[in-house]
Amino acid sequence: MIRSSHSRFISFYLVLLLCLTKAVGQELPFTHYTPENESVTLPSAEVFSVFQDNLGYMWFVIYSSGLYRYNGHKADLYTESDGLPAVTVHEVVQDKFGRLWAGTNEGLAVSIKPLQDYRGDENVEFTTTLAGSQLVTTSVVRNRMIVDKQGRLLVGTEQAGVVRYDFPSLDTVLVDTIRTDFTQPGTNTGVRSMTLRQNGSIWVALADGQLCIWATGYGSDLKPVGSEYNPPSIETEALFEDSEGRLWGGCRKGLVWRLLEQGTDWTFETFSQDLQADIADITETQDGVIWIASNGSGVLRYEGRQLSIVSTENGLLSNLVNHMVVDREDNLWLAQSGGVSKLRPNYRAFSNYPTDVQQNGLRIFTSAALNAVLPPEGNLPPGGIWVGTDDGGMEHLSESGFEIIDRSRGLRDDRVNALIRDERGRLWVGTGDGIHCLSIGNVPPPPKSPEVSRLTIVGHNTVMASFEHHSIYAAASLSMPVRSGSSERLESLWFLGYQHLYCFVADQWFLFKPSAGLPGTRYHTVALDGQDNLWV
Repeated sequence: MIRSSHSRFISFYLVLLLCLTKAVGQELPFTHYTPENESVTLPSAEVFSVFQDNLGYMWFVIYSSGLYRYNGHKADLYTESDGLPAVTVHEVVQDKFGRLWAGTNEGLAVSIKPLQDYRGDENVEFTTTLAGSQLVTTSVVRNRMIVDKQGRLLVGTEQAGVVRYDFPSLDTVLVDTIRTDFTQPGTNTGVRSMTLRQNGSIWVALADGQLCIWATGYGSDLKPVGSEYNPPSIETEALFEDSEGRLWGGCRKGLVWRLLEQGTDWTFETFSQDLQADIADITETQDGVIWIASNGSGVLRYEGRQLSIVSTENGLLSNLVNHMVVDREDNLWLAQSGGVSKLRPNYRAFSNYPTDVQQNGLRIFTSAALNAVLPPEGNLPPGGIWVGTDDGGMEHLSESGFEIIDRSRGLRDDRVNALIRDERGRLWVGTGDGIHCLSIGNVPPPPKSPEVSRLTIVGHNTVMASFEHHSIYAAASLSMPVRSGSSERLESLWFLGYQHLYCFVADQWFLFKPSAGLPGTRYHTVALDGQDNLWV
């Protein structure tokens, strides 16, 4: 729909279809949740993690503020008063019964009941003991909690190895500890990250750079990966297995590796060092795109063998991204220093261009108010996107750059409120001082007009016909019957102004105004109903 400058529907960000070629670095259409958000105001900006529970609620893990449960409309904050041992929470997971576990600076907490057992208006309560057993009391940070295929909860710690909780029933728990003292017997090495693989094995990365494995079924103890496989020696801060069964690792200082497996032959391949900060998390969306988050360099996006970095230049709140999660609808949520951002799965269909964006030192948009957008159509020249601005004329955006058409190049006014294309491929422009028709390339111009000029647009010879009329606020193309009851139809172009309604059909102009019975007002919309009655 074409909007007038008075509707202000398009004011600061312009959402453009991505099938329209990108003229500048793409800004992705994130939805942001921040302390300044009007609908859901976060208590603080540093978000460590995001989690979706079995009921569909989103949990934001917020530094120094606790847990924030969001149902899509409102949010509830959980702190020490609700049983958490500390408000600095790093990560949450859910066990096989539906209980929520939280890893904090002061150890573990678990919801007293499975989440599905709480009434809709009932607050979740947490405890630091379960079935008479005291839970871990040392700090549990991100990437250190997983639930295995048997439903057991494994918690990686700094000094106590891996603590494993087994739940034979809802009200019982068995606890054991798996040591990580391979380098110095008697002294456990701190756990940096863990992941569960599709074959049931568990990989654990330690603070001294070692990678360790529990084999499928845990028939053997946790064992380090042998040096003969030449594993990376730097600490692996994030482990992830993708949908094709490939194991990924993200390390300190931006190193990302992949494990290439052919039977018992393993090769650790350095995949990327494009990010210059520590890798915080790795995940995959349902379309097979791999996302790699860092604590300072943004997110590395890998699709179809193509690598690109998503950063604040593309719309992130911060380049410090702590965690990512894909929800049931395949939205990608990113926990950042600054808040939470959500990227919907159809993001490729949209691109946001801030009106202050620049290319080669020049502002692309000459005006912050954008009134109309026209996408490309087929192979009609010159392709690309047309944008009408409030006081900067009209602009053409394409892969090769941008070009401005304003009063200095023949427009009667720099306020462009309407852009439409007729069936012959001509571009019609409604401005604050009349109507223009641009015939680009070999497209024939309209019949003789009061004023004709010639110019070149994106390398194409163009004829601009100008029609000196009132201010135009909107335009529309309607298919109308040649005569009442006829199945033969003609294209008609309608231009709506103040007390004037112009129609161009069959190469002729028709004018409707108050003397014809129309009210003396501004016209913004015109449409035909099912009986071909015209509504204005």
